[in-house]
Amino acid sequence: SDGERLCKAQGIKGFPTVQVHVHSKTPPKVHKFEGYRIPQHIKEFALESLTNAVVTLGEDLISISRGQELWIVKFTAGNWCPPCVALRSVFVQLSVDMAAAGGAWQVGTLDCDQNRKLCSNFGVRQFPTVIVYTRKPNMKRDIKVYNGPRTPQALRQFAESTLT
Repeated sequence: SDGERLCKAQGIKGFPTVQVHVHSKTPPKVHKFEGYRIPQHIKEFALESLTNAVVTLGEDLISISRGQELWIVKFTAGNWCPPCVALRSVFVQLSVDMAAAGGAWQVGTLDCDQNRKLCSNFGVRQFPTVIVYTRKPNMKRDIKVYNGPRTPQALRQFAESTLT
């Protein structure tokens, strides 16, 4: 049937499957939900997929750690980690807030389940870990681990305080 062909083409093997298809000038991007089927988690997943404001990182983290840009990066352990999942909506809101404030800051996420060696090389051993990458006036890269409240406002204040 048409439904079976569509499911096969999308790689759907089980039900229910939740996906967000984002169409743009580039080829369409498919985001696959892998968390618990809790309405709040699905809502956060859809918002994050549609805003595309939180950058999914991989090996490009190496250049970010050495670069000039201002970054706030969360290191997570995948959907099995409840605190990591809870931080998802915080980072979506943070990225929206940062973009509205002028866009000087980039907001990213790195899944350490998929990038174990990279996370190990960066010394990340607890999840979630939030690291702020800034550049000091002497052009030296400044890296700060954030241990405060997990709210968009607190993260933004901390990030901005690292610039002074």
